[in-house]
Amino acid sequence: MTERIVLALDGGQSGTLAVVGTTSGRILGVGAGGPIRHHDEADAETVARDSVTSALDAAYGEAGLVAAADACCLSMTGSSGFVEAVVAERVHPGRMDVLASDAIAALAAGTGRAVGVVVIAGTGSVAYAASADGSAIDRGGWGWFMGDEGSGFWIAVQALRAAALGFDGVGPATELSELLPAALGFDTLREVYNAVTGGAVDRSRIAALARPVLELSRAGDPVAGRIVAEAAEALERLVLGTVSAAPWLADHERSVVFGGGVLSPASPVAVALASRLAHSLPGFAVVPSDLPPAAGAYFLALHSCGVDVDAAMLASVSEQFRSRAIQTGKNSPHHDNPATKES
Repeated sequence: MTERIVLALDGGQSGTLAVVGTTSGRILGVGAGGPIRHHDEADAETVARDSVTSALDAAYGEAGLVAAADACCLSMTGSSGFVEAVVAERVHPGRMDVLASDAIAALAAGTGRAVGVVVIAGTGSVAYAASADGSAIDRGGWGWFMGDEGSGFWIAVQALRAAALGFDGVGPATELSELLPAALGFDTLREVYNAVTGGAVDRSRIAALARPVLELSRAGDPVAGRIVAEAAEALERLVLGTVSAAPWLADHERSVVFGGGVLSPASPVAVALASRLAHSLPGFAVVPSDLPPAAGAYFLALHSCGVDVDAAMLASVSEQFRSRAIQTGKNSPHHDNPATKES
């Protein structure tokens, strides 16, 4: 069968990733761009167009291509309408599929197909379940103000609060009080407070603090360890609520894919959540994914071309991404919800 060119793109608060590949499973180019803002933010359209253009230019540049793709899968936030015209210039007419939820791509990244359950913890947190019969539901994804428990942003906020309590002597002492300001480039917690309150530090930078929190938990800090345990518990509740709302999942669809940097395979949150789900959902397989959602969008683009993504292709694409040092989520422990993306 003649190889065809397919394009996949995933974008959210933590960044944008474009993938150009072939229908045989060869990744020709990968490009990264900036974040995609919530569609109601004042600069959402400009930022989205710039981020997507940068990612596409980098991916096509590495691939050495100028030809339009034969198929495309676009996994974006609610700002997708701003960038569809940009992407459409690189795709043959009528061959672009815009996903209703970026969680679909994250699910496909773990299994090669869009069936089962996925829980994503990046900048935000969200869960999604889908069946081959067309049934689908989502839970979570309420954003930093109303929810996102267990996400990178949530972990960072809990850590900042714990650091302040420890500093004031009304909570347990913790290395977080010194570690978090340093991670943001400040000397003191008070400087962090002033910068956050004044809007000098955005949500993505705050969510990035999840990384040192997770590292400190590994080093044995009890406060960081408690935050990790609470994040895993919150994400378990999200998964259980999603599964409870999806009784139509067939036996062979009973898997839970982990997505987003907070749930990368080596993350202590992922380890704790997997242990909890082994007891609370014994009939479900846990699938820690080491592929970004853009890879799932690539698999779905392949499906639209009639290509079956089998275990061999899944392994091959995973190895190609590893060779490029492209990690789960958006190259950090905070997704894009998704750490994940807000929609």
